[in-house]
Amino acid sequence: MVQNKLSLQKLGLCVFIFATSISPTVQVSLDEFLALTYEQKLKLDVFRDRVTPYLPHEYMKKDVFLIRWLRDREFNIAEAEKRLLSHVEWREENDIDSVLDEDWADFEHEYKAYIEGCDKEGKPIISVFVGDWDIRRAVVSGKSKRLMRYFDRIFELASKALRDMQNDGQNVTQATLLFDMGNFNLVLQGCPRCIPIYLYILSVYERQYPGLAHRLVSLNTPQIALPLWDIYKHILTPQTRNILFIYGKDKKDWQRILLKEIDKDQLSRKLGGTKEDNAVDVFEYLRNVNVFRCENL
Repeated sequence: MVQNKLSLQKLGLCVFIFATSISPTVQVSLDEFLALTYEQKLKLDVFRDRVTPYLPHEYMKKDVFLIRWLRDREFNIAEAEKRLLSHVEWREENDIDSVLDEDWADFEHEYKAYIEGCDKEGKPIISVFVGDWDIRRAVVSGKSKRLMRYFDRIFELASKALRDMQNDGQNVTQATLLFDMGNFNLVLQGCPRCIPIYLYILSVYERQYPGLAHRLVSLNTPQIALPLWDIYKHILTPQTRNILFIYGKDKKDWQRILLKEIDKDQLSRKLGGTKEDNAVDVFEYLRNVNVFRCENL
């Protein structure tokens, strides 16, 4: 019985790691993202004509949004159309347009995310200290569905922030996400009843927000997870594995990799940087500042 429970807890940890590895789009700048071959441009024209009548928002009709769905399906028009129209239906059924206006004060206090700075190409860096998140508390208190919607809100907020940056003339299509697993606890974050939460994150991010991430990096990953990761990583596509980076507790190891793309003054001291101020609460920042800019941090 104890062994079975421990196995489920390990599974919870594995599912979390998979949930940070679900975006198959490689990193590109806005100019590169919009650069298409002649054949791809023809497919974009066809795709646009087929889906535009069903898109409720103007931002959905822009090339940068449409290309994201085509790239996700390797420019298979039929598959991209099916995925995008399913996304529109999901938004309507779950009233996603109102999720940013709802009161989330209780969850924002418990489940925080931070803006560190920007990488050398101007992409925002978001840090999440997973070990500080008590997922089990929400589950046992009957708030699982609310927590799932809270993650909808996080994805929607990130997607909107990137659109606002593009409208502001910034050359960016993606963000880098850093997950610090330093305080990860199998009881609080890897409980068997927590697993559906991680599966939901995986499903929503992959199906509703493809290509949102440039890098997904797990830092200070517990030793117990590394052998399991070696076993299960082979079920992921090569594209997915290419943007996922998992590091153990050797700070010098993962810091060396991070600093190839991120200057030290763009990381908080908690992540080995030299940033004078602490990382900024992402929700508080975006409430008070209309558009994310590195120079404003």
